[in-house]
This record gives sequence, structure tokens and C-alpha cells, in this order.
Amino acid sequence: MIIISEEGFAELEIKKSKFISYAVHIDEFEKKLEILKKNHPKARHIVWAYKKIDSSGNVELKSTDDGEPKGTAGKPTLNVLGYSDVQDAAILTVRYFGGILLGTGGLVKAYSDAANLALKNSKLVDTYEIYAETIVVPFEKSQNIFYLIDKYNIKIVEQNYGEKGIIIKVMGNKRFVEDLKGNL
Repeated sequence: MIIISEEGFAELEIKKSKFISYAVHIDEFEKKLEILKKNHPKARHIVWAYKKIDSSGNVELKSTDDGEPKGTAGKPTLNVLGYSDVQDAAILTVRYFGGILLGTGGLVKAYSDAANLALKNSKLVDTYEIYAETIVVPFEKSQNIFYLIDKYNIKIVEQNYGEKGIIIKVMGNKRFVEDLKGNL
């Protein structure tokens, strides 16, 4: 799973409207939204979208147009996240209206471009590199554990058989590996 380890930033000006976009880890989302509201009180819109995965592997997708015409801001931003491999991420875009209407197509393109650039400018890390653990899986629990390994997108690095069960070295998101161990 790929996550944002350092915030990304992008700024675009399109027909005098300014789009200031940030890509952050989901843990930073609420704090970043508060900061943007405080630092940009004259901004016309603060659009956001996020993609969050829970410990069961369920994906939660949310977005807001924040006053822009329906489907022209939040959904294109969410699409950027949806088509990427990045998980547990949020993209927030501040818009200052420049006095020229962009139309629905122009808004979709502007928000998509700003979101793509912010994501591109963020530092991404593959969580497989973050945590490795060797676990012993009793034979009678192996079917359930292998199901969870697949569900949590955990990588099996090495696998051997012992007297007490299957010895597996796994790599993945620490939270998911800990959940996996808890099911032993």
C-alpha cells in the first residue's frame, strides 16, 4: 500500500482564478482543513476529497464541492485519488475566484489538474517497506490467516514449515500486520 509521507503542494492560475492544492496523509486531513479555513478566509471554496482504508480493508471515499456546481470539484478530486495507488490520503484545494466563469468542463479540469500536481509533488512511501514480522501460524488457522494476508494486502516474503505450524515472514502496513497477529 502506498501512502503520503510528506505533504504535496501545487498552485495553478486559470483565467485569473487561483487553485492552491495540498495532498496529505488522512491523519493530517482535519488539521489541514482547519488551517486552510483559518489562513484563507477570503477564499471562495475549499474543496476536498479523501480515500481511507480501515483495518478490515474497507475503502471509504468522501468529497465535497463546497459550493461549486455539483460534481465539478469534489468528484474530480476524488477521481484523482481513486485512480491512484495511494491509500489513506486526502487532497484539499483552495479556490480564489478570478471573476471569469470557467464552466463545468473548465472546473473539472482545473480541480483535476491541481489535485494531480499536489499528489505528484507529495512524497510517497510503500508501506511494505515500513514493517516486517515473522509469525508462526498454527496449521489449523492457516486458511483464515492466508485469507487475511490477501485481504490486508500483506506480502509474504518467506514461508517455511515447522512442527508447530507455518513460519511466515510478512511485510506490510504495521496496523494490518498487528491485526493479523491478533487473529492467531
